Amino acid sequence: EQAMEKLSIRPGRKVCEAMRGLVEEAQHEIEEHDEKSPILDLVIVAGMQRIEHYEIAAYGTNVALAEALGEKQVAKLLSETLEEEKQTDLKLTEVTQKAIMPEALAGEEEEGGDERRGGGRSGGRRKAA
Repeated sequence: EQAMEKLSIRPGRKVCEAMRGLVEEAQHEIEEHDEKSPILDLVIVAGMQRIEHYEIAAYGTNVALAEALGEKQVAKLLSETLEEEKQTDLKLTEVTQKAIMPEALAGEEEEGGDERRGGGRSGGRRKAA
């Protein structure tokens, strides 16, 4: 908002179709994994990271454009938001690697062990994200 004020631009109400698509895709994937589990957690985080990556790309482009136009204050404001988005992405990656992924893999090993003993489901691994 501050960047838009500096450029004397009013925020519009236009819906971003790309973002809508990312959100809808994430919702569909979540619906396919209706039971609470580390796999569902992975699906949720994967959807969140796709959205973060889209935002990082958008802010990065806007920073470059503001710099090219000589709008240093706007570029600084947008760079701050870009850095926040990058930090969010890093935190999501860290949580996934340290907590969610080990749980998901442990769950898959348990299911795989059941299959080798003749129990459990057949068909291999589920698609995580």
